[in-house]
Formats: sequence, structure tokens, C-alpha cells
Amino acid sequence: MYPPISVSTARPEDALAISAFAYDIWHTTYGTPPHPAGLIDYMLDTFQSPAAISQDMTGRGRRYSIAELDGAVIGYTAGYVDGDDLVLSKLYVDPSQQGSGLGRTLLNRVIAEMGGGCSQVRLTCDRLNAVALAFYARMGFVNQGQVEIDVGNGYICKDYLLAMPLTGAVAALDIKAVIFDMDGLLFDTEQLYLRAWVPVGEAMGLSNAVEVARLTIGIGYEESEEIFQAHYGPAFRMEQALPIMSQWIERYITEHGMPSMPFARELVQLLHGKGFPLAIGSSNLRAVAVAFLEAAGLLQYFTAIVTGDVVEYAKPAPDIFLRAARELGFPPERCLVLDDSPIGILAAHRAGCIPAMIPDLLPPTDETYGQLWRKFSSLEQIPLALF
Repeated sequence: MYPPISVSTARPEDALAISAFAYDIWHTTYGTPPHPAGLIDYMLDTFQSPAAISQDMTGRGRRYSIAELDGAVIGYTAGYVDGDDLVLSKLYVDPSQQGSGLGRTLLNRVIAEMGGGCSQVRLTCDRLNAVALAFYARMGFVNQGQVEIDVGNGYICKDYLLAMPLTGAVAALDIKAVIFDMDGLLFDTEQLYLRAWVPVGEAMGLSNAVEVARLTIGIGYEESEEIFQAHYGPAFRMEQALPIMSQWIERYITEHGMPSMPFARELVQLLHGKGFPLAIGSSNLRAVAVAFLEAAGLLQYFTAIVTGDVVEYAKPAPDIFLRAARELGFPPERCLVLDDSPIGILAAHRAGCIPAMIPDLLPPTDETYGQLWRKFSSLEQIPLALF
């Protein structure tokens, strides 16, 4: 049994610790002949020094993740997007952690964080590093052939180019059904809710109501009421606020139409046309969900609508997604969940579904990256990953 390991996004101030770890393990990993004399030290000083790593983060657009155990670095990755490819430029794990699953965890973290919209992940690997080559083969990478990279100072690195597709998830994961969150995912309504708390605050004498409302994004009616009561006292009742909110939102939709997210209609129609049963899994009220879907002309595409008021516990509990999967007729592990909030991703993860995040108002946390399958910047990127 391995002790708990934390994986988080690295910051420039982590460059010194990452570099020290690289210097510790590189000679063990690469320091045996027939590598040219001096190559390892040159590579470390040029590409793994604190200054080089810091410049990677701040000036070259590289995103680093760092794995730690009891405050000590035991692994790290770096990656960036190049056209349609996610490039994994660094993945190193302490030899003592081999077999613990840390390498897979770090690889999945990079793909989850940056792989949305990419068709493949590629990397180069030393031809002599049999352990690393075997690991990447197990992960699904295919050897694309030999490459020679001029790294400067007269040194040539003799590597293999490896690649793994990031498309075809429907077949690879055996996805049978899709569950959509609603607010902030299909409809640009999270912002509407926040704006609606302005008149609520004025009418009910609540200071900073919008900021408190931000704390309730993605969670259910009862849980939201508890958060407001913690700020404004036990006399607060959500039932007093909802009519004011509803009136403001209805007036907005009447004047401006239903604010759909870009590509929401197209994605729903595409998946429905390909025969996927679709469900709504929302913490909102059922009456609101039905009204919004009708207003957008999307209601007919959904086999099931599961909302926070028809289950015992709303998100982040798994109840909504478990019931949606049951009503669609498939086990949770065959259901892709699309959600915009960390709370929703946690609920989908707890349900055993395949969670994909398209962030709206709240970004993913380090914990979220450990729970989701992949993050996308828009709904338009999802078909590339699925088919």
C-alpha cells in the first residue's frame, strides 16, 4: 500500500525543487554508457536547471505538474500544445515509485489538463531507455520511428518518436450514453443567476449577495440555502429569494432569448443523431430545466431529466448522475458526463461515470484534475475526442 501522493500544478517558485529532483535521478536513469561523455551534465544544465525550468513556465508556455510525497518531489511533467498535438516534453518519476501508478497518474493529468482539442499526444524518448519505452507502450503509445535531435554543443540525442491518439474515445472507453449538466454547460445561465442576485439582495437587504451566490455554483437547493443561512442567519429562506430571481430571469429571457452556449445545440443534435441516449443531470429544479430546454428547443432530444429536487442529495453527491445513468439504461462507467464545475465533476467521479469538464465560471482545481477524464475549452472540441 503506497502512502498518499499529491499532484498539483507547479509554479515558478517550484523550479528549484524540480531541478534538484532532476539532478538526483538523471544520472541514475541516463548516466551509463554508451551516452557520450558530458551529455547528461550538459542536458541538466541546459534544460533542467532552475533558470531553464522557470523560463519554460513563464516565457515558453510550458505547463508543469509536480508530484510530492511528504513534501519531497517524486515526479514531474511538462507539456504544451503544438497545433493539433499535445507535446509531452518531460515526464520523470522517482525510481522508487515505479509500479505505484504514479507515471500513469502524471500522464493522465497532462492529458486531462491540456489534451482537449488535440488529436494526439507525442513525445521523444531515449532509444536506450528500455524502462521508459516499455511504460509508454503499456500506455498505448506507438513507435513512429527514429529521430535525431541536435541539442547544441555538438551533442545529438538519438530518440524514438512516440505518439498516442486522443481521438476515438467512444470506442476506446465504450461510451454508450451522454449526460449533460445544464447551467453553465448548455446555457449561459450561471452569469444570469449571479446577476439576478442583485435585485434579490436589494429586496431582502442582503449585502454581497452575488459573492455569496458564487459559493453555490453547481450545488442543489437545500445546500445553497445552508450557505446563505451561514452568511445571513437562520431566518434566510431560499423560497423568498426564488420568486425575485425567477421574475428577473424570465424577463431577461423574454427580452433577449435563451442564452445558449456556443455549439450546445449542434453537439446535442450530433450525439442524438448518432444514436446516443441523452440525459440532463442538473442541480437546478426540474420545472426550471424543462422550461429552459423548451425555450431553447432542445427538450425533445433528452430521454431523461434528473434534477436536484428529485433525488435525496444533489451534487457533489453522485445521486443525480446515478439516477440519470439508470434511467438511460446503462451502467455509470459507460456514461460520459459533461459538466462545467468542479462540484459537478466530483459528483460524476463519485458516480463512476466518465467526467469531462468544460469550465465556465469556476476553473478546475488540482483535485478536479485527479477526477476528470479530460478538460475542454469549448463544446466544439468534444466531437474530435469522441469519434
